[in-house]
Amino acid sequence: TLVHLRCLDIQANRILKLENLEKNTELEELYLSHNGISEIENLGGNAELYTIDLSNNKIEHLDHLDHLTSLSELWMNNNNIASFEELKKVEGLKELETVYLQQNPIYEDTMYRKKIQLYLPNIKQIDATYVRL
Repeated sequence: TLVHLRCLDIQANRILKLENLEKNTELEELYLSHNGISEIENLGGNAELYTIDLSNNKIEHLDHLDHLTSLSELWMNNNNIASFEELKKVEGLKELETVYLQQNPIYEDTMYRKKIQLYLPNIKQIDATYVRL
């Protein structure tokens, strides 16, 4: 039943819902890009995750991530995130160093990078570019 799985790559599989991962408590990397996921959910047992790739889905909100204290990379590009306020939901993740948010509605804002830095002052990389100190 693969309970000791550390990396799961199920990209481009027409997945619509995150489910059945609660027994994978050792999971560190989760790659779910290019699916049809609209909500981040059911990651309560995956506290060891340090990389999540949910790019190219249909996600509007950054819910249910705040318990992932080891999370250092969050790939959310090409989704439907329309408000910078969503970043408040992950501002408590002290290990978070890299976010990919390009090609979301917030990306159209001329102050895109600066606003991300305001919400996430410890961030080191936004999209493919390192943050200047």
